[in-house]
Amino acid sequence: MGKSRSEQFQQHVEALSEDDRRRALVTATGQLYLAAQGIVQQADRLRASESVTHTEHQNDAIFFVFALHRLVVLLRLALQLADDNDRAAVEAAIGKLQAVAGETQDARDVLSHLDEYAAGFGRKQPRAGLPPLPWFSRRGPKYTVRVGNYAIDVDAAEAAAVEAFSAVMELDD
Repeated sequence: MGKSRSEQFQQHVEALSEDDRRRALVTATGQLYLAAQGIVQQADRLRASESVTHTEHQNDAIFFVFALHRLVVLLRLALQLADDNDRAAVEAAIGKLQAVAGETQDARDVLSHLDEYAAGFGRKQPRAGLPPLPWFSRRGPKYTVRVGNYAIDVDAAEAAAVEAFSAVMELDD
């Protein structure tokens, strides 16, 4: 059996020349900036919203999850592209983000494959109960985005995402 797409990608990244690796890291860093800004903007919109039932608010929460997932994917790429000296800093930043937003991948998967989950066919879907639809809650100042059983604290995820982006920005040139 052949290598998985992920294994093929890892092998490709490892084979990049130093110049190509540096160019890819610069591109990833620019996209990390956009993802981090998207997270901050969506978090601001969520906190400013008056009602968690408005469709605009619900879409902001969904876009928050997608921006957060995009940042995680790009951080993993930055980790692969970073010099050996810089990997520890990127790993630490990813670890902090995973500690507060570790369910981002699962939440994004549910949102991306909502057709399957709505029909009771989602990969991680419990066989009993309602489909894991997105919902949102605010208790006092704490705001949580929930997609089924997966929860993301907006403020904690935003702070960790900005910190992770900052760690990548500080990598040696």
